[in-house]
Parts: sequence; C-alpha cells; structure tokens
Amino acid sequence: MKSKKLGLFFTRNISLEVWRDKGLLDREKLIYEEHLKKGTLSEVTWFTYGHNDSEIAKELKLEGRLHPSINIVPMPKYFPESKLGILIYSFLMSFINFERLSKLDFFKTNQMDGAWAAVIAKLLTQKPLAIRTGFTLSLFLLKKSRLNFSIISLVEKYIYQFSDLAYVSSEADKEYLTERYGLSMNHIKVLHNYIDTELFFDKGLERKDAYVFIGRLNAQKNLFALLEAFKGSPHKLDLYGDGDQKKELENTNNSENISFKGRISNDQVAEVLNSYKYYILPSFYEGMPKTLLEGMASGCLALGTPVVGINEVIRHNHNGLLAASTSAEDIKALIKLSRTSDASSLIEASKNTIDKEFSLKGISNLEAQLWATL
Repeated sequence: MKSKKLGLFFTRNISLEVWRDKGLLDREKLIYEEHLKKGTLSEVTWFTYGHNDSEIAKELKLEGRLHPSINIVPMPKYFPESKLGILIYSFLMSFINFERLSKLDFFKTNQMDGAWAAVIAKLLTQKPLAIRTGFTLSLFLLKKSRLNFSIISLVEKYIYQFSDLAYVSSEADKEYLTERYGLSMNHIKVLHNYIDTELFFDKGLERKDAYVFIGRLNAQKNLFALLEAFKGSPHKLDLYGDGDQKKELENTNNSENISFKGRISNDQVAEVLNSYKYYILPSFYEGMPKTLLEGMASGCLALGTPVVGINEVIRHNHNGLLAASTSAEDIKALIKLSRTSDASSLIEASKNTIDKEFSLKGISNLEAQLWATL
C-alpha cells in the first residue's frame, strides 16, 4: 500500500486539550503513530473542536509527546465553545477547511457523534471515507432515551450509506448494524479495540489479593449490584473512576472492604492493574471495553458478566470467568468461583488472547489492509 495522507475527524465536542487533560492522548495517538512508523501513512491531520489545540500540539511536539507528522486543524475562535457553537461548526467544518481536506487521500471518523462532518468532506472532495466507531451509539442510547435513539438511528443509517468502508469493534455491533440498516456484511468489518502490549503486560510484581474495577461510575456498569455482591465479603474491592453515580454509590456503601479510589490518568492504569490479582467488570452492556483488555494483558484474572462486549473477550473457563447473569447474587457466585479456579492457566490464556487478537501491532496491520481497499 502506497503511503497516504489521512484526515481524522474528532468526536463532536472533543479536542486535543481534552485528550491531554484527561490522560487520553498517549492511548489515542498510538494507532496513528504506529501507522506513521510503518509508513502506511505519511501524514495525519486531526480536525478537532478546541480553540487552543494548535498551540498545545506545538508544546507536545517540543516535549516529544506527539509525532511531528500529526497536524492539527482546530475549531476557529469565532465559533463559541458552547453546545450550539460546536454543533454549527460540525456542519461548517468541511466547507471552512475545504482546501486542506482536498490535499488528503482519505478520511476517518473517531466515533459516530459528529461523523456527519466527515460525510460532508467526502461529498465536497470525492475522497474515500472510513467510518470507525469504538461502540455503536444507538445501542447505548437504546438503554437510555428513545428520542435520542431515534435521532441517532437516522444519523447512523445515512452515515453508513455514504461511507466507503465501515468498521466496528465487535461482532455483535456488526450483526446489529447489518440487520437494522440493511447493510451488506461485506461493507462492515470488525476491527477490535487495541491496547499497547509494550505498556500493558504482566510485570511480575507482588499483587494484592483484591479485586479492582476501573471505569465510569454510571448506570451502565451495574455497580450497585457489584457493591451488594461484596457486602459482607472477606475480600477487598477497590473502584477507580468517576461518574454521575459516584456520590450515590459512596453513600450506599457501608462496607469496610470496599474503597473508592477516585479517577486516575491513563498513564497510571498499567501500574494499578499490576498491583491486583483480579479485575472485575459487572456491566449490563459494553462495546469493546479497553480496561478489560488492559486488565487481561496485565496479568489479572478477568471476571465479567455474560453480556455483549464482555463475552466476546472473556471465554468462560478458558481465559477468564463469567457470571451467570448481571444480578448481585450471580456476581457473588462469580467471586466465590474465582477463589477456587485454576487462576494461573486462565491468566496465561488471557495474555495469549490479547497478544493474538488485541495488540496494537496486530490491529494496525489489519486496519492498513482495510484501508488498502479504499
């Protein structure tokens, strides 16, 4: 494949500043720096929603934290950083940056929200468009708001129809999209989320005989059931993260064996995971959860609920353990099972799963093969 120039459209409302400040930059940039290193790409341009992103990019490059061939096109300062201002810019972005877009070879989205900007760019320049999503937005909204679900479903339908290539992170998402929108199975591919196995690996350190959860503290994660499962347990549970249920969860918890540790940056996650024996994810539903992949790569025994997104990664009694359901009772039984299972063989199998199916190098190679079809 001849080296190409890519234009990446950030998720609406997301900026380079947000990535940096939330500790996401080092993870999000990896796939693009890997393509640049391999020569698949000669140049990457990020179209973002931050006023200060150009200045931030210069600082990051001086610090050696951002590849010199990654360029930034920020949102102009005459658009206010309000919901309305950002929404208006998402529709005008491609008109304003037409000359810059015309010099690129193809476009890619980071998520579905705001992907219409990339569709407009495709229509204006007649360049190929790859729609990439880490999770299917309409599936998530189905659990929360019927109105938003209907709106996003309409958006998804037309965006996928205008795309030249689309890839999602799980087989379940592919099946849902092809059935809901009547898309060809050949049009949508599965490209799993990746992790950096040079950062996330088993460091052979002494571990706490305890369970860890890392993620958003919200309804999707089913954390009230998790707290109930650990209530009165002799085993310790530590939860890292923040979210709209944090205060309610903390107020509900009266168990000394359960601790809320707060939010940590991405560059702290590997160290934290290497200090626990067990990683647990009790969600009602998932896309393709990166923290689960990171926990498995880091040598934790992976425990989860038998739901879409988790059951594509954890194969019960092969590379981890699955509860019978999402109930507190079954999560409690899962914890009990984890004490008697052959942890060493399950952990070894989980690390092999990550190396073969979810590594940065492997996923970047697969993505390059998809791009070669454009």
